[in-house]
Amino acid sequence: MRQISSRATIVYKYVLPIPYFWIFAYALFDLYSRGEEKSMIAIIFMLLMGLLVWYVINSKIVDVVYLDKEEIHIKQGSKKCIIPISNILSVNTRFSRQGRVTVELKNSCSLGSKQIKSFTFYGALRLWPFSFSVQPIVDELVEILCTSQEPELRH
Repeated sequence: MRQISSRATIVYKYVLPIPYFWIFAYALFDLYSRGEEKSMIAIIFMLLMGLLVWYVINSKIVDVVYLDKEEIHIKQGSKKCIIPISNILSVNTRFSRQGRVTVELKNSCSLGSKQIKSFTFYGALRLWPFSFSVQPIVDELVEILCTSQEPELRH
């Protein structure tokens, strides 16, 4: 069993918001010490909008994804789910620059108290800034799906 999600997922989800918050907190403290209360409203608004955007982008990203021969294991916090390869409907990537990979399922899976029909994870971190190609794991998962289908369904 090997990890196919990026090890940087924790950084994206939990570490990056901390300096973002502190930058705005410093700006608020600076404006307050100067007595510019009206400018503080704009900073608070930008802080809240930035945190909202961060939440929308990262709320559905699972923490860790492992690929086994016949199954995919996903983990979100303390909740775990095992999905057979045969239950995968499609694998695609949107925003390939960010490396987000979405896996859609044929039947829903229980992840804690939630029933999920798809899940998203960050693929491998690529250091080259202009790598607009599809995540390598997408091609690998599609190949696994094709070989796991029954022979009469293959094209």
